[in-house]
Amino acid sequence: MELVIDQQGKIDVETLMRLARDKSVESRTKLADVIGGLFFEGTGTLNDAEQSIISDILRQLVQDVEVSVRKHLAIQLSNQAEAPHDLVIALANDQSEVAYPILLHSRVLRDQDLVAIIHHRTLEHQLAVSMRDEVSSTVSATLVETGEETVIKRLLDNHNAEIARDTMAHLVEQSRRIDSLQKPLVHRSDLPADLAEKMCWWVSAALRTHIVEHFDVDPTEIDAAMEGVVNTVIDGQDREDPALSATDRVAKHLTEGRDPDGDLIVRLLRESEITLFERVIEHQTGLRRKLLQRLLYEPGGEGLAIVCRSMDLSPEVFREVLTLTRKARVGLDENNINECAFATTFYDQVEVDSAKLILNRWRRNPSYQDLLRQLETLPRVTSHPVPRQRSVA
Repeated sequence: MELVIDQQGKIDVETLMRLARDKSVESRTKLADVIGGLFFEGTGTLNDAEQSIISDILRQLVQDVEVSVRKHLAIQLSNQAEAPHDLVIALANDQSEVAYPILLHSRVLRDQDLVAIIHHRTLEHQLAVSMRDEVSSTVSATLVETGEETVIKRLLDNHNAEIARDTMAHLVEQSRRIDSLQKPLVHRSDLPADLAEKMCWWVSAALRTHIVEHFDVDPTEIDAAMEGVVNTVIDGQDREDPALSATDRVAKHLTEGRDPDGDLIVRLLRESEITLFERVIEHQTGLRRKLLQRLLYEPGGEGLAIVCRSMDLSPEVFREVLTLTRKARVGLDENNINECAFATTFYDQVEVDSAKLILNRWRRNPSYQDLLRQLETLPRVTSHPVPRQRSVA
């Protein structure tokens, strides 16, 4: 690599210009590497004129070098508060893999820059903007105006994003027909109380319609449950997540005073009602929510086997639940098929009373580290030991 710093520590402009005149990809890549090193590692020793020369050459190079080089420059520039504005703009408008670090992290970009990028660049650019550490209300409104559901969801999930009341009101109205916006909206701490109240009624109504259409329950009981939930939220007693509170109430009405219903459990999974499935199991077993979620989806399937056996579900129902929960976790592959075979064998060997005994221990001591160790104490239907697939630390 040719030297571009002379013995006095000054930039050899003639050498830089000679490299710049060579139009080959190899030379351009070499020059970008040299210039990038000078700019990012030597900003403390370069004077204003030298920085200006380097910035100008970088601007000329940025469209002539390979994507990997531009991406490397973008990563370096993304955390440089003094990076040249027009160079940052050029990289932010580049293809998405180059633009991503700039759009996500660079504080050089102004609101008007981001608005222009949202209007004129791709969905991937919009998604990157929606995840910035700081998103102003102006930029948020522009993102919402795109109408892109994935972008809006990503924005709502970004709790550092400022969202003006009128924009929030628009999103609340949109959530009436776009179900996927409801959950991220109710999780935002800046959702105004009156808009939250407005949402509660139609979220509850939509859930009520779905439950009545798909399950054999008394509509009057569901109506009473929904009304109680909404009134609780309006009174300010359950502000955090009204949608999930409604699900809890529905699960209670589906399970209270009834034996575990394997057909209901399988149907909930098939209908992708994962949250309601979890709440039904929670009400049937009395296990704490976080513990239950780990047991339902943990690798190996022993925890799920104990939960289902304690409810005296048939082996056929267990196999269906096991397969559907593995799909919900990561999708079914060869490893999961082996896992299902192991868990099914385990299920067939565990007695119902033994499973209930373990469940009682878990209610009293929910320490997850101890759970599967307790499985080794279980009496089995068969005297043959079940080989352990893995140990839990």
